[in-house]
Amino acid sequence: MTRFLRVFKHLVTRTGACVACRAAARDANRWRCVTFGPSFGAAIDKEGAVYVWGQVEEGTFVEPLPLAAGGIVDCRCSATDLYMLGGNGNVCVLRDVKSALHNISANTTSKLPSVSGDSGNGSTTGTSSHDSGTVAQTQQAGEQTVEKTPLPAPERIEGLAGKRIVKISVGNDHAAFLADDGSLYCCGDNSFGQCGKKPLNVRNDYSLMVFQYSVVNPVEHIDLHKVRFKDPATSVVDVVCGGRHTCCVDSDGNVYTFGDDASVQLFLGDTRGRTLLELEHYKPYRARNGESNHSCTKYTQTDLHLQFNPIPVNQVGKLRECQYLMRGAATTLAAGDDFSIVAATPEEQGDRVTHLIASGGNRYGQCASADFRMHRPRVTRLSGVLLPRSFGCGSRHCMAALDNGQIVGWGSNQHRQLDPNSELTCNYDNNVQNAVFLCPQLRF
Repeated sequence: MTRFLRVFKHLVTRTGACVACRAAARDANRWRCVTFGPSFGAAIDKEGAVYVWGQVEEGTFVEPLPLAAGGIVDCRCSATDLYMLGGNGNVCVLRDVKSALHNISANTTSKLPSVSGDSGNGSTTGTSSHDSGTVAQTQQAGEQTVEKTPLPAPERIEGLAGKRIVKISVGNDHAAFLADDGSLYCCGDNSFGQCGKKPLNVRNDYSLMVFQYSVVNPVEHIDLHKVRFKDPATSVVDVVCGGRHTCCVDSDGNVYTFGDDASVQLFLGDTRGRTLLELEHYKPYRARNGESNHSCTKYTQTDLHLQFNPIPVNQVGKLRECQYLMRGAATTLAAGDDFSIVAATPEEQGDRVTHLIASGGNRYGQCASADFRMHRPRVTRLSGVLLPRSFGCGSRHCMAALDNGQIVGWGSNQHRQLDPNSELTCNYDNNVQNAVFLCPQLRF
């Protein structure tokens, strides 16, 4: 965490970040966690106090404001909300952060010159984050500050009474909560089954289904519920949310995925065309409804597919081919908007490497590959061992800290989140801008 806080300080100071971000970076040792949404951010200090800042309209920022919440050990941003985990295992949320900041912007603002989102100089609004993200604004300006107005008090997440939550992860519009007894809970948007529950807009009762197209993409919000696995004894030890999908791993090392699979981010491979052998592996996980000859994992080229039933993809999907790398290895999960990565670090480190097994959208090289097509699962070797809790992905990029003191990053560099000194442009495809494959390792 200390290394990442130093990286945060380096990025915001080297790029001339907004007043709020520079203020947060003045003493990196003070901060326990920093997280970013599309146009707002939050940080936790070592005392468990939470500070929130952000852009309320073009050219107008609200400086960091304390939140009426103490004892917080982790916080994560969705596209609109801020989720917080307390040291006592309780979870609370500040809804609609941008509106909350806008309501108090008349009393405490920092005026900044207007910028264009396509300026190409890094002075743009960042994308939403999943356990990591980008700085929202990067230009310096004068300050205009008056007496600060407090933010509204966060609300407790209903339905977690009696459960001690040990980890939270947040996607664009859904959240997952891992309890100390290995149970997993989700809430929020379930339009793609990312909360592990059958969406309302599906054609049948198969575990893998076709999405019903409509003029307006539906949004189906559900209340908190417990994710059910085929084996009731499944004990989850880690979870991460992508944009519209969820990944988790159990105590036996099995990896489960559910939600949007339009970019093959669930490690199932390209389900638009399967071999008979592959279909055999899926039989135990298919719903029985009298159509035993129907393939629930084969779609036309126009179908957007999803799946809500968590199944161990390392046993049935393309990830099965990489099982030998994961067996007995320390496994870390990370996910972005439309991609997922499993990082496997063997316990016996003769050559000290980490295997990155990635699948999903790869237009910006976020799957650590130079093949910018939709990415089927494949392995990339990373020279070095990941530090604990040091691997995370934004919408279209990833960063990790290694035990040799290096920071590596790959994917989109549109907001200079990988290299603050330049906007590296990939040469593999002229249509792909601001992308970098395996960014040069940075030292701080």
